[in-house]
Amino acid sequence: MAAVITYDEKDGWGRAALWRGKVLTDLFVDSLDDPDKTGAFYRGKVGRVKEGQKTAWLEVGDGQRVYVESKNPLQSGSLVTCRIKSDLRGGKAPQGVIVKGEADGALGLITPPPRPWQRAIEALAAGEKASLVFQGQALWTSFEGDSFPQIKASLREGGKPVHPDLDDQIDVLSSPMAALAGGASLIIEPTQAFVAVDVNGGEGGNALSINLLAVRELARQIRLRNLGGIILVDCLKMDSRADSSKLVNAFARAAAGDPAKPYAAGITKLGILEIVRPHAGPSLFPACLKGRA
Repeated sequence: MAAVITYDEKDGWGRAALWRGKVLTDLFVDSLDDPDKTGAFYRGKVGRVKEGQKTAWLEVGDGQRVYVESKNPLQSGSLVTCRIKSDLRGGKAPQGVIVKGEADGALGLITPPPRPWQRAIEALAAGEKASLVFQGQALWTSFEGDSFPQIKASLREGGKPVHPDLDDQIDVLSSPMAALAGGASLIIEPTQAFVAVDVNGGEGGNALSINLLAVRELARQIRLRNLGGIILVDCLKMDSRADSSKLVNAFARAAAGDPAKPYAAGITKLGILEIVRPHAGPSLFPACLKGRA
């Protein structure tokens, strides 16, 4: 069965959902007025270059700055093009990577960031076929996940809801708690520095079994909530180092299909599972709970 991407706009937010059968696998929610800059391209002027000459502040016009990295040495005053790799908000400057050395032209935005439905297209597996539905009215052409499609239509307003289950799914994902079998649960709390996750054992049971259940569900939750950066998981205490390896491997298998390519770095002596998931656009939490800083 081909995947379906649904897109609608509600209360100032654009919402794109990737469905495989009846299962929601990816969700992208972003402000219509102040979209996340991740994936946008800017032309800027290199300002103060850091030691080593491969990181610097980039002035991109209107008083905006981007902290950039480069494979090659940077020279203060030169014009370059960068791609935004994370728009952290909360008082933090966007981070970018240099994609072109010399770039003539005015400072500022060159290519806007992807819209939520475009981010959903990017989440398709290579060669995967899907259809795109806007506002529940138009079933659009099929396309391949490894080649960006040329969409030959415009957004249609009104009509039936794109997917009747989406609001309910967002309500569930907006809660910090994710229920597990046997009364166990995950508590997922994003902060400015990292995402904190607590594994609650519920009615008790084997610690390894509960932890394995937890990391498999966590792989699904961080993908749906589009959480990025450092993720620290306070696991139930286990008896052996071999159990820790099983946990790391279980997360790797569960997260194998995630286009953001998260990875588990290991478990500390205090039983904290360390996970890194690159930022891939706005997370669900700022969109649905807190607004933009």
